[in-house]
Amino acid sequence: MKESKTTFIKQQLALKGIYDYTEKQLEQLKSLFIDNITHFKMDRYTAFDRAFEAVFRGDKDV
Repeated sequence: MKESKTTFIKQQLALKGIYDYTEKQLEQLKSLFIDNITHFKMDRYTAFDRAFEAVFRGDKDV
């Protein structure tokens, strides 16, 4: 069974200890994640990391 993009993103956020995020942040993260995979041919872990940095701006408190 193939894992959904949203499930993968939520699991990756949990691995980073991020449980408090808005729906807007989740949608932005998902959109960038998909763009990174589709347009830049990144693997899903790199795509997530790049999208995460863009959405959360490396904020240490997040």
